[in-house]
Amino acid sequence: ADLAASAYGDRYRSSYLWIFGLASLAVVCAVASLANAALKPAATLCELWLLLTILALVAVNERRNWHGRWIAYRLLAELCRKQGSLALFGWSLPPPALRHTLPMEQAENAELGPAETWVAWYFNAAVRASPMPTGSLCEPELIAARAYLRTTLVEEQRAYHADRRMRSRRAGAWLVQGGEYAFFATLGLVMIKLLLLWLSGDHQDAGSEGMHAIIVALGASAAVLPAIAAAFVGIRAYAELELLESQSARMAHAMSEAAVRIDSLDLAQPLASQDLAAEVFDVSAIMLQEVAGWADLFRVKNVETG
Repeated sequence: ADLAASAYGDRYRSSYLWIFGLASLAVVCAVASLANAALKPAATLCELWLLLTILALVAVNERRNWHGRWIAYRLLAELCRKQGSLALFGWSLPPPALRHTLPMEQAENAELGPAETWVAWYFNAAVRASPMPTGSLCEPELIAARAYLRTTLVEEQRAYHADRRMRSRRAGAWLVQGGEYAFFATLGLVMIKLLLLWLSGDHQDAGSEGMHAIIVALGASAAVLPAIAAAFVGIRAYAELELLESQSARMAHAMSEAAVRIDSLDLAQPLASQDLAAEVFDVSAIMLQEVAGWADLFRVKNVETG
């Protein structure tokens, strides 16, 4: 499930990145066809090809359901990860945790619900089909279990969210800077164009052919740069980088606090296994809430031609 989620997530993200890039190139072709009559047939044909490519990407994404499968497999992978940790102590995720993570209230009317409504049924069936947990809960085994869980569950999640926070911050800053550079470049080109028009004395007759070509090139560039800036803004909004950065900051802090609580447990005490299981359950609940929030955020981010 984890590998499938990563694969479908990469395809989904690649599809909307390609769509924004191709849409910007389509604007470039449209401007080129207007700025140069000799380029008009080729530029128009290229624009048509780009628009058809965008339509094909959207159709493939809808047909193969990359978006829905990405969310569904990510939910399933996270549920299995938490269940595997709790099973070490004979615990299980309760139905309320599933109801808060998955859209089970829409399962009876699947045609109106999201694509991941099957995840709850599949996960519950897999839990029922699994063998009963076995093993010892003595102190040596609990020490090994604590070390294993701290590494594979808490520390792994803390490192993941710390890395995601940094990547989201860097990508968001790069996109903001790109949009700002495109805006100021457009502003500069427009000012230069106005200056050249003023120096030429007549905006209908720009003087020499060389001056006219320069003014046309400046106008075309000033028309293309806003499209590039819009692509930067669109990618930033589609990826929800600021929200992901905020989510990861909270989760990294929560995982650090959980690691301190787990390390402070006295595993020599009676029923120490239940105390450790309760801490793991709390960590699992926090992680499931984060996954549910992430899923709700991206359910509405389907790829569209508009």
